[in-house]
Amino acid sequence: MRVLKIWMLALIFFNISAIGNGSDAKRTQAVGAKVPPVLDGKLDDGCWRNAQWITGFVQIYSGGPAEHQTRGKIIYDSEYLYIGVDADEPRMDLVKEAAAASEGRFDYGSGETIEIFLRNAGTPDDFLQVLANTNGTLQTCTTREMQLRNLGIENAVHIRDSGFSIEVKIPFSAMHLRTGSGKIWGFNLCRARMIIKDEKDDNLRYSSWSHTKGGFRQPDRFGEMEIAEDFSQYLLEIEPSLEAGRIELKIANKTGRRVSLRMEIDARTSAKTSFPVELVSNGTSAVDVPVSSAADFQMDVIMRDESTEKILYRGGFSNEEISSVSPIAPEKEAADTADDMGYTVFSLPWMERGNHLTLPDKAHIGRSLAMFGSPGEYLPASFSVRPSKKLEKVTVEIAGNLVNSGNNYIPAENVAVRTVVRMKRWISSMKYEQVETYLPIASIKDLSDDMTHRYWVTVKIPGDAAAGVYKGTIRISPSNAPACNLPVSVDVSPVQLAPAENMNYFMYFRPTYLPEQLRTEEFLRMCFEDMREHGMTSASLYGYPCAAGWIDVNRDRQEGISMARQMSLMKDTGLLKPWSKVIWIGAEVFGASVWKHVQESAREQQWNELLFYMIDEVGGKPQFWERLETLMKSVSGFREQYPELAFRTVTAGPLEKAHYYDVAIEGAGTSPEQIFKLEKAGKEVWSYDCGLAPVDAHTDRYYFGMFAWKTGIKGASHWAYYDGGLYNRFGTSAEWRGSHEDMIEYTHRYNFVYPSASELIPSIGWEAVRQGIYDYRYLLTLKRSIELAQLKGAEVKTVKPALALLAEIEGIINPDALSRERIRAREMSNQPGSRPDIRDFERRPPQPEFTAEKYDELRRRITEEIMRLNRAGYTYLYQKHQEKK
Repeated sequence: MRVLKIWMLALIFFNISAIGNGSDAKRTQAVGAKVPPVLDGKLDDGCWRNAQWITGFVQIYSGGPAEHQTRGKIIYDSEYLYIGVDADEPRMDLVKEAAAASEGRFDYGSGETIEIFLRNAGTPDDFLQVLANTNGTLQTCTTREMQLRNLGIENAVHIRDSGFSIEVKIPFSAMHLRTGSGKIWGFNLCRARMIIKDEKDDNLRYSSWSHTKGGFRQPDRFGEMEIAEDFSQYLLEIEPSLEAGRIELKIANKTGRRVSLRMEIDARTSAKTSFPVELVSNGTSAVDVPVSSAADFQMDVIMRDESTEKILYRGGFSNEEISSVSPIAPEKEAADTADDMGYTVFSLPWMERGNHLTLPDKAHIGRSLAMFGSPGEYLPASFSVRPSKKLEKVTVEIAGNLVNSGNNYIPAENVAVRTVVRMKRWISSMKYEQVETYLPIASIKDLSDDMTHRYWVTVKIPGDAAAGVYKGTIRISPSNAPACNLPVSVDVSPVQLAPAENMNYFMYFRPTYLPEQLRTEEFLRMCFEDMREHGMTSASLYGYPCAAGWIDVNRDRQEGISMARQMSLMKDTGLLKPWSKVIWIGAEVFGASVWKHVQESAREQQWNELLFYMIDEVGGKPQFWERLETLMKSVSGFREQYPELAFRTVTAGPLEKAHYYDVAIEGAGTSPEQIFKLEKAGKEVWSYDCGLAPVDAHTDRYYFGMFAWKTGIKGASHWAYYDGGLYNRFGTSAEWRGSHEDMIEYTHRYNFVYPSASELIPSIGWEAVRQGIYDYRYLLTLKRSIELAQLKGAEVKTVKPALALLAEIEGIINPDALSRERIRAREMSNQPGSRPDIRDFERRPPQPEFTAEKYDELRRRITEEIMRLNRAGYTYLYQKHQEKK
């Protein structure tokens, strides 16, 4: 299902729960030192002797003793906290090799890393994380903007034959202590043995002093550190506020006394400055720092006591925008956007990625939006506006109905004009890329100059639309510039597409992932209707119909909406088709009595077939294999006891354990050979892709269309419709606010739809999924038309051209390309120094030759062959065919 590879556990998994650690939390003590240690990594200075050892490291999941132990000590003086760590390691040869290969570059995936977590008592949701690698490099992670730079943390490593030791020196001035700082701090020490490259059991790789029962970044599961010192002098706070052309630094004095400071600011876009700051007790001040762009700058700040020169505050802030999208192909000639209107309108294929830097070439300027499709289809197109001056109050809308020569029309309300929103894909806490993602309905807004603004048009062809070319106009109207009319044409064919018969298209979707205020039956109905309109024929079913004293499909102990109501809504909205199967996620936690009740209820209420989901991705998790054996014995016993109740099992994941299941949902990219082997063994094969961001139109369309067709799989899915995964610049989960800023400021890794109170906002990937399903249906309609003609005795010459086209298309589909690009992106993510989300955001098109134009050409050729068979008297209509059957 959802694969979250553990790359830098400390950065990816983050779950803030209760503030307190509880009375049973592990505790250690920091010891004062009159003479600080020499920072050489050896822990042999006299100041270390009085500090107690921090011992008892445990495995990340099991909580059992770590295979190779680690221990630590903490001391401090008036300005610094010192943390010393000593680790046993029998494979120091691998540690040394990794250090030599990494060339002084911090690389979490190489060597070993000690992770230090500090959470001050006054800041329950914030913490500082220091990662020290055995190659001598250091990296910090934080939950505060002003801790992104200039922290002045130092470290040293000592390598010995049977292990290593590390010393880390952290200034109190860099910790940004807050009011409420006391003697007890949240603290943890963790270790990642990344020298083990092929180990699948994470218990052997990751360990910690305080057991986090999973990823390290869980402050509610930190231990406690007692430190008997008055830190009130460091209670100075700075909050940056970004505006165009300047940054305002708000300074607050929480020390409880009047302070005289000297503030030093080093901003890359302006000269270094130094000036005095006087703050009364609990007083505040503000400083403006001019910058050329709030999107690209860096700044370091130091505040010293004016009389002693002691540093009481240090930190910094940074923004750096990057782009992985070329502004223009090298062989194309860029067009001049400075024309008489003050802006240029140009049209690029909707599948091609772009951003605010995308420039038009001359061939795309003024090009009309031309679409082709069949009755009932939704057709996408896009165009961009690039102003050479600021455009004010720009309205973009369809100017009336789309009309054909016979005065038939596609109503204007069937044409949706949307804005393409660029979200911030946070590469790190200091770097981001603007990535075109979501498509909210366009509103009146200003368009800034020298920046490309993209729009999206979706036309829904009525189900009873007459064939012909429908024409209309998109009108672009700024209040301070001339309006522009962009021609739109929709060529409607007379072919009715066959539904995706016997194909289970679905998105993983759990109701509890929705924001609490949207967890209503009415909103869930909207979600299922949206899925239906995007070609889905099923949905995942999360259900827990049992608790102490009751078993009832009309109740649920977790989801807020029962299994029975979910199934009823799927059916009532038309999402489920006669052939649809529904996977029940949650089945594994129950036994025979609940399974029996669910199956009997399903039979009584005439549900579609349920597939019982048993342990997620078990093939790649050896620690679950024994549990799988036990579970499948229960399944066998249930089948023997209740042979009259249909009972088929399913899971998603690697192939190792597929033989246990009736339906295997394999990772996207599974080869036809692997699928054939599973089918020969009596398995039904579906597919899923859970490592693809909702920005990749090429891969989404190809996977749900051409790949699904060529491989013959019976189900295709994505994680996720919406999983609540919004991440801020620190890689930590952010709360849904239902605002436009959510789509811009946060990284959405797997949300193909953004739910707002007023609408379900699609992503580019979600629109591409729909087009892939149409591609599948075009091919299926051609195949069914051929089969009908053959069944009715058509001559060979009549069906030969259609057969040739079907064979031609199937011949150019190479499903291995999907796996190739998936593996390539994953390998790029795993390379030293690379970003882990490359596998999600930077896949290349599986087969680049399948452009939007190529798909359009193939659809037209398929339509021509279907029409030729129709003219010969062989018209395939799904409904009539079903009635005859």
